[in-house]
Order: sequence, then structure tokens, then C-alpha cells
Amino acid sequence: MAFQFNCPTCGTAMIGSADRVGRDVRCPNCQAVFPSPEPPLLETVEPLPIDDRYPEPDPPREPRRREPRDDYDREYDRDYDEEPRPRRRRRPPPPPPGRGPLFWIVIIFGVLFLGTCACCGGGFLLIPGEKWHKHQSAEGSFAVDVPMPVKKDMPIPGVKLEPGQRAEGGILWKRGEVYLISYMPIPPVGQRAMTEQALLDEAVNDMRKDRAIKRIVRDERVTVSGYPGREVEYLYEDGGTYVGRIVISNRYLYLVVAGGRFVSPGNANVRKFLDSFEVTGAKVQFGRP
Repeated sequence: MAFQFNCPTCGTAMIGSADRVGRDVRCPNCQAVFPSPEPPLLETVEPLPIDDRYPEPDPPREPRRREPRDDYDREYDRDYDEEPRPRRRRRPPPPPPGRGPLFWIVIIFGVLFLGTCACCGGGFLLIPGEKWHKHQSAEGSFAVDVPMPVKKDMPIPGVKLEPGQRAEGGILWKRGEVYLISYMPIPPVGQRAMTEQALLDEAVNDMRKDRAIKRIVRDERVTVSGYPGREVEYLYEDGGTYVGRIVISNRYLYLVVAGGRFVSPGNANVRKFLDSFEVTGAKVQFGRP
């Protein structure tokens, strides 16, 4: 067993072993020679008794209860100290007096059914169809066959009404067709600064300048009730086809228009409407007062 000792001359620390006790050793520092001392005796420690080695644990102490300082602490202690109480389920409120839920379910499904029918074509059956009849305008001095009731002051697709210009017509909703007649007073024959053909050319040029009219497909000269006229077929900004007749009589400049967004060229209703238009006022020989 190795142990440590000091040189008796210079005090240098040295290491010796038990098997070399009593033999001469030389100090590496001062070169002094002296016998190796005996190893130091180890201090014996008596073992502790078993009772002292494993003391009995202290008995458990009851937790110290903190006194509540205010209402919040009392509520906190009650929530954590007391056992939770079972909550009672609330009964649903009674239904309000009057009609029951079955009534409203029937109403809701009824509305949905009507909406579905309207989208799928059921609503189409509720729209009144065409009923052709003769419409005579005493104020405008004209007569025409129309498939629906006529209203006054209707807007004309592709034409802006001027001061003093009136319009009569309507819309056939079931087919998406528009039928309109506008008339504007002009000076009588013999007092006009422009000839009838010049007036017709000016009216057609105004239509060509209108941005709402995309393209004029056809422009032909016609005669209506003995008066000169022009028939113009054009494509409107809504994508539909319209046909207009411009007629100059003794008192009025007429513009008869028929068509619609879903109307295709050669529509039979449009043709029937235009061909039935006639001027009913007193006629004057063309070109004379």
C-alpha cells in the first residue's frame, strides 16, 4: 500500500510503500539519505447503531389551513376544498305559442319548391304569353299589331329620345322581345329645310355613330303607307338583333323598332310587327304641301 511522507531534512513530499519500510531512501531534492518511515496509522471509526443510521420518519402533519382574506379567497377555497356538486340540466324552454315548427318547415320547403320551379322553367309558365291585337295611337296617328299590352314613354334600344319625342311599346317577357314605336314632330311638307331622303340619311347616320350599336347589318329603302322610309337591321350592345323602320309622314318622323337579346335574324314576330305598322293620319301627296 502506498503512502506519503516528508523528507526530514528539506521537507520534500515523497511516496513510499509498506514493503520498503526501514530501507534507506534518498531525497530527490537535497540528496539526503534516511530510512523509510512506517505508514501512518488509519483512524478507526466505530459504526453507528442501526437506530441512528436509519432514523424513523416524522409523523405526517396535517396541512395548515389558510384563513381566507376576502370573498375571492373564500370562493377559491370552496372550489378546491369542497367536493364538486353535480350540475342540474336545464329544461329546454317551451315552444312559443302560435304555429308549430311543422308549419314553418312546410313553408320553407314550399318556398324552395317554387324557387326551383322558377329556375327550372316553372316560373316560365307563369309569364303571360303573346296575345296579338291591334294598337291604335290617336296621339301618334299610327296603328300596329302588338303581342303584349302597350305602355307610353318606353326606352328604345340604340336610340336616345330627343326633346318632344314620344315612345309607345312594351316587352314580351316570355320571349325576351322588345316592340317600340317612337314619333317626333317635324315641320310640315313644304316648310322643311331638308328633303325626306336627307332626313332619312341623317337618322341612319346618327344610328351608325351610336356606340351602343355594334354593327349595322342591313340598310334598305322602304315605303310605308305611301311615305318614304328606311329599314335598318343592327346588332345592339346586349348581343341581340334589332330591326328598325324610319318613316317620315306629314307630321312625324317615326322609328319602329323590334328585337331583343335572344332574337335571331328573320324572327317571325319581328317581321309581323314591322309589316303591320301604318300611318293613320290624313295623307298628303309626297313632295307637296
